Amino acid sequence: MLDELFKANGGVLHSLLTALNERLYANEGRELKLPTISFFGASNETPNPYDPEERKYLPLLDRFDLKVKTEYIQDREQRLALLEKKEKDEYDAPLKTQLTMDELGKMQKEVKTVTVPKELDMAMDGVMCAMRAAGYPISDRKFLGYHRIVKAYAWLDGRQTADKTDLLKLINYLWMEPSDIPGIKEILEAHCLDRTDIEIGKLREQYLASYHAYQNDRANGCTVEGIIKLRRELVEAYKAAVQLKGEAHGADQSKIADLLDEMEEKNRIAHEGTTLTHLPLSELALLNDL
Repeated sequence: MLDELFKANGGVLHSLLTALNERLYANEGRELKLPTISFFGASNETPNPYDPEERKYLPLLDRFDLKVKTEYIQDREQRLALLEKKEKDEYDAPLKTQLTMDELGKMQKEVKTVTVPKELDMAMDGVMCAMRAAGYPISDRKFLGYHRIVKAYAWLDGRQTADKTDLLKLINYLWMEPSDIPGIKEILEAHCLDRTDIEIGKLREQYLASYHAYQNDRANGCTVEGIIKLRRELVEAYKAAVQLKGEAHGADQSKIADLLDEMEEKNRIAHEGTTLTHLPLSELALLNDL
């Protein structure tokens, strides 16, 4: 675990390149083999890929395959729960998931057997070219190393062959500057999704944002006003989904039907424990049109 990684001086950071790649570390002229499986890093600051003075550190950042930006706690209930745990000194929760070295080795061998079709290579090449055209930094190392990431995602999903949905999960593999995440996400979607998939994704984000906002309001004691607002926003998303379904064909219609079922389920759950009668979104849409 390399904590506050980029507060180290240039010499230390440079020496980590071979440690991360070849598992070798030079110490006073002697090369030491590192019996390391994985490296994890944490930092409150990362090199700016657009600053010429800091670009020298990008090869090191590039060697960390997956990067996650941690935000402040957004949910009020979670903040209060964490504060309570802190006061009770309950940070040391037992580990829920543990792996033996044999299990890890078996998983790694199985991941290597997952197939990556040539069409994914073509799509990924398009993503790389589009990122470079838009000015986002992406090295050949990232392009040449993406197989192991999508293989792992496919394996975790129980599939023996990777598909374009696995490429969509590469967002945390590709970004070098957190502010670039939305733009890179758009590039991935443009190369991996058709129009219907993109519209379904937007509608899903729209209705889930409304639902989670209602849940937060409800936790703070707001029920009737909140459910009325949620109804209005769910109906808006429902109508857009119905219109999209009318324009779709075949498998796309089935995807949209699943989306409508999701919305209806959230509508039902939201009404539980309220004074308002649950009405299906189809009926609410008709009432809204009257």
